[in-house]
Amino acid sequence: MNTIVEEVDNAQDFDSILRLVKRVVEEKLGMRRAGLMLIIADAPPGILAYHEVGSNAIVVNRRHFEGWVIGKSKTEKNSYIFVVLLHEYLHSLGILDEIEVRRLVRTLVQEYFGPDHIATRLAGG
Repeated sequence: MNTIVEEVDNAQDFDSILRLVKRVVEEKLGMRRAGLMLIIADAPPGILAYHEVGSNAIVVNRRHFEGWVIGKSKTEKNSYIFVVLLHEYLHSLGILDEIEVRRLVRTLVQEYFGPDHIATRLAGG
């Protein structure tokens, strides 16, 4: 099994998963960003997470996440977190076009997780 898949599956928290997201992006795209904070907070319904352009934070919507994870396995939870954080991390790197970000997320997740992993399905692959 791919080490990234094992590490995501076994990650204990959001910060660990964000470190893996950063590793994947740097390995494949040669891009990185230091000084980025991860904030778990309540946000309006319909917002999974966001990165405000010019800020140094990714905000994950606690309400949405807590509702989504009910009855999910650890692999499903961590895969979901990985996909959401990857999406927002790409935005934080200045990739603002939503279609391009979604394409990159699908491409990276498929490459690292393979076609049959829950992360790939969550990424739209």
